[in-house]
Amino acid sequence: MTSQPVPNETIIVLPSNVINFSQ
Repeated sequence: MTSQPVPNETIIVLPSNVINFSQ
C-alpha cells in the first residue's frame, strides 16, 4: 500500500453516499 494523501473527491463521495442512502 502506498502512503499517498487521499483526494478530496474520495472523502466527499463516501459521506455523500451514506447521506443519500440514509435518506
